[in-house]
Order: sequence, then C-alpha cells, then structure tokens
Amino acid sequence: MHDLRIMTFSAVAPIALLAAGLLMPDWVNFLLIIALSKGLVSLGLVILLRSGLLSFGQGLFYCVGGYGAGLLMLWGGVNDAVLLVCGGGVFALIVGIIIGSLVAGYRKIFFATLTLALSMLVYGALTKADI
Repeated sequence: MHDLRIMTFSAVAPIALLAAGLLMPDWVNFLLIIALSKGLVSLGLVILLRSGLLSFGQGLFYCVGGYGAGLLMLWGGVNDAVLLVCGGGVFALIVGIIIGSLVAGYRKIFFATLTLALSMLVYGALTKADI
C-alpha cells in the first residue's frame, strides 16, 4: 500500500507543478526553474558520492550540452527551445558515453583526478576554439 502511494504521488506531483506553473507569476517560475536545475546537478553529485565516486568533471557535461544547443542554433538553424534542450542532451549523452568508457575502471582519487583532467581538456579546447 505504501509503494502505491509513492508511485501515485510521483505521477501526480509533476502534473500538479506544471498546472501550478501556469497560474504563478513569471518570477516564481524563473526561481523554480533555477532551483530545479541546481537540484538536478546536486542529484547527479549525490548519486556519484553514494556510489563511492567523487567527480570534478560534472560541469563538463552541462558545458557540452550548452555548447551543443548553441551550435545547433548557430549552424543548424534550430530555434525551438524544446529541440535545443533535447539536442544539447544528446550532445552531452554522446560525450558521456565516450568519457564514461574511459573512466569506468577507475575508483577513488584516480577517478576524481581523471574527471578533472578531462574537464580541463574540454575547457582548454573551448577557450582555444574559434567558433
């Protein structure tokens, strides 16, 4: 019975938030979007920490997603926000698969150092890039 209540709440809560978003002022929606975005970053870090891994490269995937969405808009001519968000997610997924296959065998300080090094490689490439 308890699991049924949790599943029902998990299904109804997002629908209620979307409905409430239509009634709230713009500044409240802005604050909720920022809070949910930061919560998503925190959730990713908590999942890694609970599994015993410390990642210093978490921002790498958000950076790649943002740049991917920007390049889709610049070079692909896409102007729809939903398509840009999905496209940025696909770019981040592709980079995540590549980087994940490289760091999958490492643990503890080696994982943390390797994620930091890969993040700095992407940072260096983006600061040198002439896009």
